[in-house]
Amino acid sequence: MARTTAYIQGIMRAVRTAIISAVALVGAACNTDTPVGTEAASDPSTPGRYGLVVLNHEFGEPGVAVSAQLMAWHGTTRAEVLQALALPDQGWLTSEHPADGRCVVVVDGADPATTEAEPPRVDLLSVGTLSVFPPEPLHTALDLAPRDFPLVLFSLSGVVYDADAPQRLPYLAGGRYRVEAPGDELGAVSGSVEAPEAVWIVDAGLHDGGLRVRWGGGGVATVLLSRDVGSNTVGIVCGDADGELVVPAADLARLGDGDAQLTVARVQLGPLEVEGIDEAEVAFVTRDTTELSLAGLSANP
Repeated sequence: MARTTAYIQGIMRAVRTAIISAVALVGAACNTDTPVGTEAASDPSTPGRYGLVVLNHEFGEPGVAVSAQLMAWHGTTRAEVLQALALPDQGWLTSEHPADGRCVVVVDGADPATTEAEPPRVDLLSVGTLSVFPPEPLHTALDLAPRDFPLVLFSLSGVVYDADAPQRLPYLAGGRYRVEAPGDELGAVSGSVEAPEAVWIVDAGLHDGGLRVRWGGGGVATVLLSRDVGSNTVGIVCGDADGELVVPAADLARLGDGDAQLTVARVQLGPLEVEGIDEAEVAFVTRDTTELSLAGLSANP
């Protein structure tokens, strides 16, 4: 099962590369009226449903990419579902968020097949064509049709709305974007979210035994360092810092030497109503991402 999970992760990284790091930061860099985590989301004996629409603006890239997953599961947890979808980072943040510049080391969840006597089941559900409307008086809506998920595991099937679509929406900081869908396997969808200000990495380097990261654009942001180790993803998430922070050397040592992905992001959550799902969110992520060599950093406590 571990090899199969790794294979799925590879496929999803290939078809939805624009959102892997973006969704990692949902809930860590913003305030929300509804807690991101729930008891049902972490209890494999309780079936669950969760919907997430992500609008992603990468600094230096044109426009805004859109992606969405609407999930129903039993015999597993939300974190494990997101791991199988090659989005373990979102699962890391469903129950606890770092704050005030603090950092936490996170590792993707256990293989659900190793903990459940009955194989888990995950359905990725359709709501018909998903339409996202930019703020007035910008361009017309972006329409995404549901796309079949690669059929590589009988217990995980359905459709995704992925960010590799060539279309993009224009980016307008402070503008409100609307999300709508007519419904299909689930009912109608409606929601909206405000675009946060852009953010970009100024520099990152060794400082006082840790890794100092500074960013432009002003204001609070979240920092994520992540690295694939075999079929697992290990990361460090630091939240709610203003302008700069230092990732402690002790945390860096958990990643080991090698290349890692550094992301600085701002995330804004908005309400999302989906008929047939009790918990759903629409997130707008602005971010900047770069590759970083950890060689020598983790060896300097």
